[in-house]
Amino acid sequence: MLMIRNIVFASLFVCAAFVALPAVAQDGRVVFVDLERVFDEFHKTKRAFEGLEQRAQENRAERDRRIARLQELQEQYQSAREISADTAMSEAVREEKRNEAIDLQLEIERYREQSEEVLMELAQAQQADEQRIQRRLVDEILERMERWGRQQGYLAVLDASGRAVTGVPLALYVDSRADMTDAFLEVLNAAR
Repeated sequence: MLMIRNIVFASLFVCAAFVALPAVAQDGRVVFVDLERVFDEFHKTKRAFEGLEQRAQENRAERDRRIARLQELQEQYQSAREISADTAMSEAVREEKRNEAIDLQLEIERYREQSEEVLMELAQAQQADEQRIQRRLVDEILERMERWGRQQGYLAVLDASGRAVTGVPLALYVDSRADMTDAFLEVLNAAR
């Protein structure tokens, strides 16, 4: 008898929880914010990524400069090879051009390897900066969101932009009355 009573009590508790949850959500106590949109529209995000774009342009300029130098070396190598094979030239000139071609081939390989290392280091440094800046911005957004949520008296602020591993949105449905993205963005961007 005691076991049946406990089962009934537990069942009533679970039912009450499911009934109370929608009531809490309708009361505006549980709200949703599209964190991806908040991140994109945060005024500090735009400024931070403008600086990163400057660095990306500098990296592209370095890559282009290195590609141009590599093409220049390859043209010199090709010219030296052609002259070294030209039977109209003296043997001394052809020998000199063969040696020049060998030296250029070695220089091309060294320059290619060096360029790959330099460009990889630049890309890794840029990626590390992007991650550091993104983490700092997200931390600030989350801190301010928590403060804002407490001030508004919300029980929870959930991210409506999240996706499961399968790509399905975590929040399958969000009533527009529970979407507080615009309200939070207004507060977040007001403190410029």
